[in-house]
Amino acid sequence: MVLAACTVKIDPEWRLCQGKAAKTIENRTCSVCSYSSQPPVEVTIQKKAFSLSTIVRAGAVGREWYTPSSLFMHDGLHQYNAELLALGSDGDPFVRSRRIDFLKLRGQAASAVQYALFSANEVPSTSLFANNCTRCNFERLRAERLMRVLRLIVIVAAWLSSACLNAWAMAALYFDFSRAGREWLPATLYLVVLTVVLLTIPKSQFFRIGICFTGFFIVLVCWLSLKPSNDHVWQSNLSRTPWAEISGDRVTIHNFRHCYYRKETEFTCEWLTKEVFLSQVRGVDFFVDYWGSPWIAHPIISFQLGDNDYVAASIEARYQIGQGYSPIRSFFRQFTVIYVLASERDLIRLRTNYRSGEKVYLFHTTASPEWSRDLFVQYLRQSNRLRDNPAWFNAITNNCTTSIFANMAATGHMPTGSSRYSWWVLLNGRAPEMLYRGGNFTGKLPFYDLKEQAYINPAANMLNDSPDFSQRIRENRAGFESLRTGDIASPSAEQY
Repeated sequence: MVLAACTVKIDPEWRLCQGKAAKTIENRTCSVCSYSSQPPVEVTIQKKAFSLSTIVRAGAVGREWYTPSSLFMHDGLHQYNAELLALGSDGDPFVRSRRIDFLKLRGQAASAVQYALFSANEVPSTSLFANNCTRCNFERLRAERLMRVLRLIVIVAAWLSSACLNAWAMAALYFDFSRAGREWLPATLYLVVLTVVLLTIPKSQFFRIGICFTGFFIVLVCWLSLKPSNDHVWQSNLSRTPWAEISGDRVTIHNFRHCYYRKETEFTCEWLTKEVFLSQVRGVDFFVDYWGSPWIAHPIISFQLGDNDYVAASIEARYQIGQGYSPIRSFFRQFTVIYVLASERDLIRLRTNYRSGEKVYLFHTTASPEWSRDLFVQYLRQSNRLRDNPAWFNAITNNCTTSIFANMAATGHMPTGSSRYSWWVLLNGRAPEMLYRGGNFTGKLPFYDLKEQAYINPAANMLNDSPDFSQRIRENRAGFESLRTGDIASPSAEQY
């Protein structure tokens, strides 16, 4: 390996300022920006021929050293190193002039250096000249530092986003594209292929990030192409989808469910045909079933028909045999959605009497009979639609609560103070309080007192399978006083 070096003094007469050639005039003042510049410095350039080893040292900046990687950012260096590597090992002279911008990391000075490659027997005679203006260098350095920080932030954010999206992609492959006994195979193959590609492609941050996003989008497109179906072996209490025939005022509900429970998982279901009249729909009651966190609950809408009849509607995930509810799986395409139209002795008593740890609360709403009928018809139409065109259940976009408010929005009116996109639609354990604040519940009590007396588990356990279950669980509760007299209040139009 041949080493050649030279040390020359920079000509103080000329410098670069704002991209222009500027001459130093009186008292070393820049002719472009009139800023006083630094005195001349000595620069030493060392070259190891036929290698990438390039070191430049500036004596006026505290003996800082600059490696080739820091020079690659500047003009000509990529081509320069390629030419240097292409030289033969015989040491033939190869002389070429090239100019680069060379910046000091601490902003004290900068140089536009014109230099030559040289062989072992030839020292370049071309002088090094043109210090840059110090103030211009400082501003340029500050801008470059800001760009480096911004670039780092963008890269870190892109990698984090890519990691999250690809974690979801592997989970989707695990849950929705695997077979029993080989659940890990698609996700593992995806991870191996992605890792191999990242290790073999050029070392460009943004190109690698682009590869990761491309992998995610490929999985996403395949995932979105999955179609739901009603043709599965379903659990017996979800084996039939309800549907309705609407003929003027008469409504015939098919597959109206009524289950007789011995235990939570031991029951006998009857699938009935129930005939009702739209003119009988008088109001809407709101059940809330807390089964764990106070922030998460399962709401059930119950439509009052006449004085003593109710149709309860629960929007649920439909399970195949061997499946059960999973908070994680519900984010993927594991379950379809089903509207269960049933008696309150079925839907409510299951939760109060047979499931452990669940607390059910009952509120009477201020919904007018007209709006209640509109909502009832919307539920029936949606049930018919799902019978012919099943849809995926999703814990965020299509769950028990978002579907309720989507049906409400379809009627053209929403409960006061609510929106289908309200934050508490997802954190639905807070829904009763927010609906109360909007004036959507009857009962002239503070909310926490109203909620305390709305707790129906003790009454439901005592009544068990009593034929008048629905009437008895409403007795002596705030907000249901009008039911005892048969006088159903009709709220003002601004409520709904």
